[in-house]
Amino acid sequence: MSLPQATSPTTVETSSPESALVIASAAAELAVPDQTAMERHIVSMADRLKQAMSRGIQSKRRDILNLLRTKALRFPKYGLDLRRQELDLISERMSRRIRQDLLIKRERYCKTLGKLDTLSPLATFKRGYSLAQKPDGSFIRRSDQVEIGERLRLTLAVGKIDCQVLDKEV
Repeated sequence: MSLPQATSPTTVETSSPESALVIASAAAELAVPDQTAMERHIVSMADRLKQAMSRGIQSKRRDILNLLRTKALRFPKYGLDLRRQELDLISERMSRRIRQDLLIKRERYCKTLGKLDTLSPLATFKRGYSLAQKPDGSFIRRSDQVEIGERLRLTLAVGKIDCQVLDKEV
């Protein structure tokens, strides 16, 4: 049997119905892949999928085993104890720092209190000084502010004295 001759790339001349059937059969074989080739391809893809899934499962198993080997999961109390120790250390450091800060502030307070005490009028009285006032309440700073015979009030560290000017010096 002879095959028909192609006169152009798109048309084929056939001389008989048998030759048309042969051409259709050849075209069908080209258009439809071979069934065994398709089956081999499907089997190959299934094998590759199984291998990929197997590798993924093995990787996850290794991850789980590694997690199970950690101290945190094998000995959960160990992790808690470690955190408690860290917390105790932090708490101790904070307490020490607070005590140091209080000591420093107490020293500053005492120093400031000492300065205030030095400047305080009451401390001045304790050193033997007094405060002189006229009967109208005005304070006396100089001897020329009073006259002989004038009455004054002296405020001392403890108590007050009413007195009279007997003499004065400029």
